[in-house]
Amino acid sequence: MVGQYQRCLATGNSFHSLHYGYLRGVTAIWEVVRTTCTALWTCLQPVFVAEKNEEDWLSIADEFNHRTNFPNCIGAVDGKLIRMCKPDGSDSEFFNYKSYFSTVLLALVDADYKFVATEVGASGSSSDSNILSSPIYTRGPYPHRNLSIAKRIFNYSLTRARRMVECTFGILCNKRRVFHCAIDLHPDFADIVVKACCVLHSYVRARDWIRFEDTLHECPPENTESLGTRSTFRGTGVREYFTKYFISSQGCLPWQYDKV
Repeated sequence: MVGQYQRCLATGNSFHSLHYGYLRGVTAIWEVVRTTCTALWTCLQPVFVAEKNEEDWLSIADEFNHRTNFPNCIGAVDGKLIRMCKPDGSDSEFFNYKSYFSTVLLALVDADYKFVATEVGASGSSSDSNILSSPIYTRGPYPHRNLSIAKRIFNYSLTRARRMVECTFGILCNKRRVFHCAIDLHPDFADIVVKACCVLHSYVRARDWIRFEDTLHECPPENTESLGTRSTFRGTGVREYFTKYFISSQGCLPWQYDKV
């Protein structure tokens, strides 16, 4: 049983290929993988992707500030499109702007590349902002060219912080190669597989004691474009507050002006 679900998640092998490798029926393997992934999420989620209290959030924010120099941040959030085969009877709901079918993994991660919270199952046509539905959601980085130095510094600082979630997705996909191909499962089953991979990732990260070298300060800011969402007044004010902070004596980094 263990070998079947591990091969499914680690290699992305289809149930038909596992059928020949383990000499079990496709239906039996389907049931083993589904049952095991469900059990993994049920048993590990309360510990490794658990609901956080105030002390937890403060600890996450302190570590995030220590690793990225971005204060008052409880993690980096982003969405990842999980490629899947066309679901039966679905023509457009799961069809995304990249012209393939997908479900969405929306995740909040900490500074140690662990998942703090996940939301899985939104259709591929949904945007991150619609899934998040945050009252202080902004456009994130300043999206236009010819920015002032202060705004370019903000974009640089934001890039260093948001790459925590991008790196987490990269680690997840390299270890769980089921994400390297389109998942040929019903959307509900695909969501179970994704959740199991996420909680296993956090479980392993909490125990392998590997700390990746933080070389993000060597990276120039990315070219950013508008996300096409409307900024709120409160969110815009938060962005302006951080912009001023990152060029102040308290928030300025020694190398930041060399990177913009």
